[in-house]
Amino acid sequence: IVEKLGGGGMGVVYRAEDTHLGRDVALKFLPQELTRDDGARQRFKLEARAASALDHANICAIHDIDETEDDRLFIAMAFYGGETLKARQARGPLDVDEAIEIARQIAAGLERAHEAGIVHRDIKPANLMITEHHEVKILDFGVAKLIGEAGLTHTGETLGTLAYMSPEQVDGKGVGPGADLWALGVVLYEMLTGSLPFTGKRQTETIAAILTSQPEPPVHHRADLPAPLDALVLSLLQKDAADRPGSAREVVAQLAAFVRPDAPGPSIPLLRRRATWITAAATVAVVAAVAIVPARGRARVDGARASLAEIESLAAERRYPEAYGLAVAAERVLGDDTTVSRLFSEVSDILTVRSQPAGAEVHVWTFEDGPQTASSSAAGVVGTAELLGTTPIVEMRLPRADHFVTIGAAGYETVERIASSGLARQDPAVAQGTLDINLEVTLFSADSVPPEMTRVPAGAYTLVSADAPVGATTDLDAFAIDRFEVTNADYLEFVRSGGYADRALWTHEIVQNGGPVAWEDAAALFRDRTEVPGPRDWTGGQFPEGTDRHPVTAVTWYEAAAYCSWRGKSLPTLFEWEKAARGGAFTHHEGLVFPWGLVEPGQSTEDRANFGGVRSATVDAYPLGLSPYGAYAMAGNVREWTVNSAGDGFIAMGGSWEDPAHVFPAIATREAMFAAPTLGFRCVRRTATEEAQGSGRIALNRRSPSYEPVDEAAYRGFLTHYRYDATDLASEIIETVETEDWTRLKVRFDGIDEDPVLAYLYLPLGAAPPYQTMVFLPGVTAFFADPVDELTEWLLGANVRSGRAVFTPILEGMIERPWPAGPRFPDSNTVEFRNLMVRHSTELSLGLDYLETRGDIDLDRLAYVGLSWGAGSRAVLAAIDDRWDAVIFVGAGIDERMQPTVPEALNVNFIPYIRVPKLMLNGRQDEEHPWLTRALPFWELLRDPKELILVENEGHVPSLEVRVPAINGFLERQFGPVR
Repeated sequence: IVEKLGGGGMGVVYRAEDTHLGRDVALKFLPQELTRDDGARQRFKLEARAASALDHANICAIHDIDETEDDRLFIAMAFYGGETLKARQARGPLDVDEAIEIARQIAAGLERAHEAGIVHRDIKPANLMITEHHEVKILDFGVAKLIGEAGLTHTGETLGTLAYMSPEQVDGKGVGPGADLWALGVVLYEMLTGSLPFTGKRQTETIAAILTSQPEPPVHHRADLPAPLDALVLSLLQKDAADRPGSAREVVAQLAAFVRPDAPGPSIPLLRRRATWITAAATVAVVAAVAIVPARGRARVDGARASLAEIESLAAERRYPEAYGLAVAAERVLGDDTTVSRLFSEVSDILTVRSQPAGAEVHVWTFEDGPQTASSSAAGVVGTAELLGTTPIVEMRLPRADHFVTIGAAGYETVERIASSGLARQDPAVAQGTLDINLEVTLFSADSVPPEMTRVPAGAYTLVSADAPVGATTDLDAFAIDRFEVTNADYLEFVRSGGYADRALWTHEIVQNGGPVAWEDAAALFRDRTEVPGPRDWTGGQFPEGTDRHPVTAVTWYEAAAYCSWRGKSLPTLFEWEKAARGGAFTHHEGLVFPWGLVEPGQSTEDRANFGGVRSATVDAYPLGLSPYGAYAMAGNVREWTVNSAGDGFIAMGGSWEDPAHVFPAIATREAMFAAPTLGFRCVRRTATEEAQGSGRIALNRRSPSYEPVDEAAYRGFLTHYRYDATDLASEIIETVETEDWTRLKVRFDGIDEDPVLAYLYLPLGAAPPYQTMVFLPGVTAFFADPVDELTEWLLGANVRSGRAVFTPILEGMIERPWPAGPRFPDSNTVEFRNLMVRHSTELSLGLDYLETRGDIDLDRLAYVGLSWGAGSRAVLAAIDDRWDAVIFVGAGIDERMQPTVPEALNVNFIPYIRVPKLMLNGRQDEEHPWLTRALPFWELLRDPKELILVENEGHVPSLEVRVPAINGFLERQFGPVR
């Protein structure tokens, strides 16, 4: 056995080596249920042996039929490189000449079989192989008859075959050669039109269409069809077998009349197959024939070859669906060209979908550019759904992209998934040996799944979120989790039912300010703006108008737990929440793992999750942000309470609409009585037990490490690495944007090795020059997802409106200046890391050189402003240049994961030597740089003069209402008021 090639309801096929003859063969192992009695086994062997006697170019050669020692029946067949007609159709429509030639070869093979008295009974695209030499091979003679005799009428494979069954097969009548001709008619109709002639949403509807409906003429779908070809297809689909063509030979003759000498596809290589026996005279004739091939044929080949460079270019830009479409067109003309095959490996994915039970319909939407919205049923996803077929779907080729997939069958729940190879391609360790996409789901009856919930299977789960205890694992029973965050409309039902007055729902002791609160007193705390029971941001017992499908927010942990109890559910444990949100996925390399998969450097999350916004979104607004088990908005929108306590409060996960995207994996804690417009929840229902799984207190990593910086002499030595030669910058303004609040200039100036540096300069309209100026270094999302101008306006836009200028250089590697060879964040303990730090420092200093060339900047009032990454590892840059007059760190911290770092680039060795006044502005509940483990050590390294604003109940980036006056106030104390 060499490798598994595929499998389905008809069996599993392997590529194998025939050790006697030294050739590749295909071994098909049949399911034991197909041959469960000796009589069926013997009948199958007789049928297969008869088929093996069919010596024809269009019939798969059968070498042997045998059994293993454990009574598994298998067939040894010829191995052919190529693809099935089903896979070929999945790549795109066939042109008329190609479809005709494929149908002609099928008919020729059937002619030989019918002459031998053998009827195939299951002609369909999956049983038709197109080889690398463009020969059509009919597979699986004899298997269909065995299935019928075994009485297997409800497998997924049979459901998939139904569309090709003749009326006499559906009716249970005798089957003759006419049944194969009918199936050939269905296959030809599908090749010509791209659709089946007889379909229905349910099996019974398809059967009724086969028995009673007349197909729409193919010419109605495709106006370029010759009228005789249209008539031939319709004649093959006559209900009465006697009204169909008299034989396969007759069909071959009719199809041959349509074949053009220069037709694409299988007809061209027929000349090549004869090359071994052509005489010299015949060769001359062939050369003469080639010389008169119409110019349009040559032009088509030339055009296909010319498109290969464009495919390469599109692939390099990750515009995979566009590249895939061109590759399909090129392959249609060039066949098995090696360059085309290589390009397909770069622009396509291989998808396998299996379900239990089989026979579920699989639909797919491809995620391209543009915002995505959907209703709760996902019916509103932008784009057109494509029906891939019914499960099992094995190794289907699709354009490389993220796909929204639905898997469902009548009477069963519909499962929603995101299909993506992104994480596997980026991190081979996660791929576990394959880059293919494999979706395996178990379908449950619709009435067994709680409404608006999705199932998560049992199994041991280990936490992977930031700050989680190392190796924290618990065994989880299967459970269901709400597909959506609890909405305002959901919560209103709880309020109106008297949930706030039902003491039985409030089972947890209520604690405030470190002490218990009596129930009578506590109930008065849970009031809206008008002192009516309800969330803090409601009025008069009613949520804000138009927010019924928005998540309920501004509720405490106690209220969330009471609501879940009222629904017969519970708050999820951290283990349950994280498994549902990310399934344990993480990466060892560049990028961040979100519920839908990997977000690589340069990719945005704006169409996947509500981060960095201005308010919550509807709970179903981001279907392409789906979690591995079909839950919506587990990243962004609102943080979500869990049942676990940690520190001085309870854990809330996922990040919110006001957070940057990279806080998604961080563990936040909030006091139980805390309520905010960024905090909501969802519930779980456990299927085996209602006992919470992994519900105990989580011992987060809350140590407070101490770091020892080098002495000043060593620090001065390190500075020698950062020296640079000032030169003529050759600066130019390449873009000017005027707004009501500022003038934004996009600047270009010479950088290192003639690599130009870009920067944005915001000049306030509410002040007079020379301007007090903030020089901004953003967070790491500038390398992964967010353009620098958007980050600048988000964090400091209000400060510009207050009259101060902002200058933001676009350092090498940020998404507007990507690294030439792709993303590279070198290991922190390497010379390469130090060199990157030197490069970033030099580019920043060149930016200050540029500011010195302008007459509208106050060079005595320059402030360094670092956010997150700019206030973490790149805090080094605030110590190197002596032109700073003040420094502001927002969301600062020392990331212990970057230890060890080469000493000459270690932030610990530079932070104490920032001499100018400093402000550190952090949230007390910062998930990215927790106070005790990362922020406090940073603060302790800073030397006077320094100020700390530690904002209670705030996260990684303190809110607008806090940070704007904090930054303005600090700068006014250092620089005085703006002019």
